[in-house]
Amino acid sequence: MRKLPGLMLAAACVVSQPALARTMNVDFNTTPGADGKFGTGDDASMPAQSYPGWIREELAPAGIHFTDGNMVRSAFFDGNARNVFLSAPTFGAYFDRPVYGVSVDTFAKWGATLTGFDVAGNVVATDSFVNDEQQYAYAVLALSGRAAIYRIAVHADHPDHILNLDNMVLTVAPVPEPAQYALFGIGLAALGIAARRRNKKLA
Repeated sequence: MRKLPGLMLAAACVVSQPALARTMNVDFNTTPGADGKFGTGDDASMPAQSYPGWIREELAPAGIHFTDGNMVRSAFFDGNARNVFLSAPTFGAYFDRPVYGVSVDTFAKWGATLTGFDVAGNVVATDSFVNDEQQYAYAVLALSGRAAIYRIAVHADHPDHILNLDNMVLTVAPVPEPAQYALFGIGLAALGIAARRRNKKLA
């Protein structure tokens, strides 16, 4: 019984690892600086104008690249005249590292489908919003799961329809810090030593 606290501590070192996932909130109003993180001091305003402008590598420091999509700055999406959102018939992006969850807000008179693809281009998951009322409506398209997503695409329910998208949220798995590896290793070593001592007593 005296060894129980030690075993509990060792187990705690193993299981107390923080979940190796975090969310990356992309509101399209700012671009990340050299650190590749949103919401830090070196962020810059997204260079969108009151007219559509292509979005391609503006978020490359964060590992996000776009293949389709226009940026618009207007009050249309949420009432804020300085808000930047995406407006285009189709929207596509790919990521430098795997993503395990994606969501994006849509505001339009029609439906849309969000599709996630793996590194080989195979479909991982899809989510659709159907708008039969033909009235402007907000919705959230979202994907999640264990399979890694490396590319996404959003399509309107008709090629002539325009998508309006904003507030993309990505769930990513960051690289663990060295201290996290050390704590994890200490926990495993302690459990291994305890198991070895137990086996010696049983022998």
